[in-house]
Amino acid sequence: MYLHEFWQLFIDLVHWQLDVIVQAIVIEVLYLFMVSRLQRGAHAENAVTTRLRTTLFTLGVIVFLLAFGSPINFISDDLLFSMHSVQHLLEIMIMTPLWLAGIPKYPFDRVVSWVHLPATLFHPVATLAVFNVVFFFFHIPRVYDLTLQNEYFHLLEHGMFFIISIFLWMPILSPLDQIPRLTLGKRLLYVFFVINLAMPAEIFLILAQHTLYAYSASGAALFGMSVLGDQQLGFLLMIVGMFVPMISVGIYTFSRYDSSVWNM
Repeated sequence: MYLHEFWQLFIDLVHWQLDVIVQAIVIEVLYLFMVSRLQRGAHAENAVTTRLRTTLFTLGVIVFLLAFGSPINFISDDLLFSMHSVQHLLEIMIMTPLWLAGIPKYPFDRVVSWVHLPATLFHPVATLAVFNVVFFFFHIPRVYDLTLQNEYFHLLEHGMFFIISIFLWMPILSPLDQIPRLTLGKRLLYVFFVINLAMPAEIFLILAQHTLYAYSASGAALFGMSVLGDQQLGFLLMIVGMFVPMISVGIYTFSRYDSSVWNM
């Protein structure tokens, strides 16, 4: 029932958001324009992109559209906590790494230099702390319910999740010389801590026997679920949705292992 009802909403064009579709088109056009101009300019050597990079960035734009312009956004706002989990997993674990992997070094490095961001801000300990503190802050029941009631606060939540997802992925996918990527050994440790730091809290929330958030029973009933069942599914999706991408990174990193993997 869950998938059937979701599909019916998904193919209903009423629940697609025109403003987000326009935003996705604008982002893609600006990216392609920027890349083509920079490759012909004075910074061509730092603006070099490849067909793979362009494809990755474009896929990120498609994920942005699915997360915020499709019925996923409508369902997550008004009906299901589990779809809220899907939306933010798309944003944090798929969209942002695709954009980081697709963007050329220039002008990203100029932006970082212009705002004077110190490299220590993206130290793995700092990125893990920032990500987990902000992520769990917005899942405190009173804070989360405020995002459902106040559109401006909800937009703030989306913006903050995008920022912390950049923090999360920069040690692995940084395109900048001044913020170098972790070595293979450190990357394995980083992936281990990303997976395990949030795990105890999420397991505890899955096992909760009372509802935490202000979703209505009628919304969950449309998909053949109880509010508690929807909540438990949402936290389960968070665990799986963070585990699968990070363990994939870990497996890829380990496959490149050699005797220098633990070099500083």
